Amino acid sequence: SIRDAAFSEHQGRAMVRTTRHKYAHYSDGSCELYDLEADPGEFTNLWASTDHPELKLDLPPTAIGKDYLPAGTIVASAPSGSGVQLSLLGIVGITLAQREGVEINLLGLGFGVDFLRPALKLPGIGRIGMDRE
Repeated sequence: SIRDAAFSEHQGRAMVRTTRHKYAHYSDGSCELYDLEADPGEFTNLWASTDHPELKLDLPPTAIGKDYLPAGTIVASAPSGSGVQLSLLGIVGITLAQREGVEINLLGLGFGVDFLRPALKLPGIGRIGMDRE
């Protein structure tokens, strides 16, 4: 709930912190997400990670690296855990999932269609259509 989180904004930077997680968004569009229980020193940025579907991330099409799977993995669960993601070294890939919809990634650019909350996802622009939630 909102009572369980702290919010902060300063010079184009925003941060939300709960007991367990810390999320920061910077004016250049970059983001950081940390699991403070598992990583109290904030060494591992989980923002583009596909290894944590419990966080229910809905990464925007402009999130750099979201289509890169670690350690040469080709098939993995989608970031939300509601589907599947295929990627060839982050160069080309596709995500098919209930939460993300259909996303095609080519050279770091993400194009997609969200059928659950109707919208187009375009690189450099982001989401055009209904809000995420």
